[in-house]
Amino acid sequence: MKKRIGTVLVLFVSICFITSCTTLKGNVPFGYQPSLIAVSKKVNKNVGFDVLIDKRPSNEVKATERPIQDVTNKITYKIIEDFRSSGIFTEVNFPAKDTDDLIIKGEINKFIWREDNNWFAVIFLPLVYFGLPVGDYVGEADITLKVIDNKTGQVLGTVRGAGEQRLTVTLYSMSVGEIGSELAEAFRQCVKQLKEKILTEISF
Repeated sequence: MKKRIGTVLVLFVSICFITSCTTLKGNVPFGYQPSLIAVSKKVNKNVGFDVLIDKRPSNEVKATERPIQDVTNKITYKIIEDFRSSGIFTEVNFPAKDTDDLIIKGEINKFIWREDNNWFAVIFLPLVYFGLPVGDYVGEADITLKVIDNKTGQVLGTVRGAGEQRLTVTLYSMSVGEIGSELAEAFRQCVKQLKEKILTEISF
């Protein structure tokens, strides 16, 4: 009985070691290339951005605060960069100017990268060496933007975008690609939705 318990503990430690050798690289989630959108409409107005507010649960904040410094600033800046690249507004400013036609405020509901371990692999550890998945790398992003008329203060509309990217990994694919690219893809999907919804769901 003791021998079996010892064996299980060894297997458990081994699989934990295999799946914990990865660390999120703080710059990777912000390195994606802005996506093309399926809407050809453009808004002939200048828009100013405020820094987004972090509304994530405390456990998600703690999970990213070490690898990513100033997460709200970096998310805001990347969205601004994406909007500018897409050219859906005449001008995108940060900080916002008094002369801007629109102000965009926002909230970060989710922005997380994590590892989901396959605990089935703990029991069948030898199969890991034959390609049994050790777990998934998961990136999730969820952001809300509010578009406001800068002259009247009227909220013209609120849109929400979300994205998720999951990659199943094996012992041999763990080192392929950059750690955190799943979050970059989820972030890209999220901002793409935001751009499309602003153009299709809000009347200017």
